[in-house]
Amino acid sequence: MYGHSSYLKNTFDPELFQRTVNSTVERVKQLQKELQFDSLAFTGQSGASVAYPVSFLTGLKLICIRKISSHGFPVEQSNDCGRYLIIDDFVCSGATIDFILNKLRDFPFLTCVGILCYYRSYSEKASYKELTIFSN
Repeated sequence: MYGHSSYLKNTFDPELFQRTVNSTVERVKQLQKELQFDSLAFTGQSGASVAYPVSFLTGLKLICIRKISSHGFPVEQSNDCGRYLIIDDFVCSGATIDFILNKLRDFPFLTCVGILCYYRSYSEKASYKELTIFSN
């Protein structure tokens, strides 16, 4: 029996987490050459668990969108973020992606270039609204 949700196994199993981070770093580097982004946007535990180490290992800036503003600002970021890639475990209903996009709508200098799902694989042509969904 897990002490966590099954979809979070990638973050709670140390070996699997290391493989997940490493493969995500490689995929982010490939996508960065193609899409020319400077930041990673995320929300929640599943986004944060991978976004922080990927940011550290790639030098990309972070845009943290808080689900509940219990402390800090609802959106926390470097002042010089521009083009960003959303990073999350998977897209199911699109509610998390909509949440991020809606929170960042007030920042006209930010542009979303796509979505990277590190947990679930999608076909080459997967998309949500007008954004391409990339997989590891």
